[in-house]
Amino acid sequence: ERFYQLPVTVRLQVFGIPKILWLSVTAGFSLFLPAPEETMILISVLIPVQTTKPNRRKQSMNSLLIKNTSAVITCDSKDTIMEHANILINNGVISYIGPEAQTADETLDASGYLVYPGLINTHHHLYQTFSRNLPQVQNMELFDWLTTLYEIWKNLDQDVIYHSSITGMGELLKTGCTTCFDHHYVFPDGNSDALLDAQFSAAKDLGIRMYASRGSMDLSKKDGGLPPDSVVQNVEEILRK
Repeated sequence: ERFYQLPVTVRLQVFGIPKILWLSVTAGFSLFLPAPEETMILISVLIPVQTTKPNRRKQSMNSLLIKNTSAVITCDSKDTIMEHANILINNGVISYIGPEAQTADETLDASGYLVYPGLINTHHHLYQTFSRNLPQVQNMELFDWLTTLYEIWKNLDQDVIYHSSITGMGELLKTGCTTCFDHHYVFPDGNSDALLDAQFSAAKDLGIRMYASRGSMDLSKKDGGLPPDSVVQNVEEILRK
């Protein structure tokens, strides 16, 4: 038996046609929705891929068959491309990839499509999504840009973090990214747990896999830094968190 880590979020794209179809499968649950041209269906989650031959008995409930793919780009150690392959998913786990016919509770015809693993974003600042289009900061150098925006970011709360995370991670899903690593470092009044919880709530609601990095700042303007006092913490407090 061989196992791979392959995002269950799969992008299917027709060559030369502006149509992208997203398939959503989470552990213990499968969803199939037909999509006309230029329609988006959001997807989610990483699952293990087992490359052993499936049991030919009747498949269990919550099974999904993606059939007739033009090619499956596996991204394995040999960069294997499997042409005209079928993908069988049982209870959130890919149990078969290959040319043999399979049966399932639900079937998606992927004729003319390529299937490949979801992308991984390794560095994000999701909270900045809601302030990225402010005209007054568009042409500023980095330090001026930060100093200006810190006066806005010092008012961050759970609602702002939740909705900026929903927007940022939703954009990632729409462009083929199924895992997000976020680096959040602005915690007004030391409110770290609540803000990170808001990010995880947004990720759960979207169905995207998310990892969080707890950044920090310990020098404010009075110490020669850029941020206001309300968003910095001393080293002892940072280490406790």
